[in-house]
Amino acid sequence: MYTDFYERISAPFRRSERATAALSVLNKLLVWATAAAFLGLAAWLALHQDARIIRYLAVCALSFAGATALRSALNRPRPYELYPIEGLIKKDTKGKSFPSRHLFSASVISCALLWVNVPAGAACFAATAILAVIRVVGGVHFPRDVLAGIALGIACGVMGFWII
Repeated sequence: MYTDFYERISAPFRRSERATAALSVLNKLLVWATAAAFLGLAAWLALHQDARIIRYLAVCALSFAGATALRSALNRPRPYELYPIEGLIKKDTKGKSFPSRHLFSASVISCALLWVNVPAGAACFAATAILAVIRVVGGVHFPRDVLAGIALGIACGVMGFWII
């Protein structure tokens, strides 16, 4: 049962207010760091008049719009809506859980960074993996939500940057 699974994975963080606070701070930090990396590289590409900026922005924007539309159409409930759990990350959003837009966006951004700068992309993918765990442990997404977000983000990134 999901309730038992969630209690097991969140228990180490529930033992300490400091650990719970750190989880929330790390969640926000990784989200903001990923966005900052995306904007920073966009600025760098623009400053250097690098023609890749058009594809960089277009693939990310179109992918994000498509994932947002899919998520709204599916409108799947969040763990705290279906089960009697109290998430470690405070959120009161109803629905729109699948796929995780945070993980989708982080994955597309990771692909975009990888396309321009391999070490930056690899670092962003590492942050994405950590964020996936945090979103599940935090109680705001099911594992399927984050895995689908990552898979869809990578698929959009690969198609937009390497196939098309």
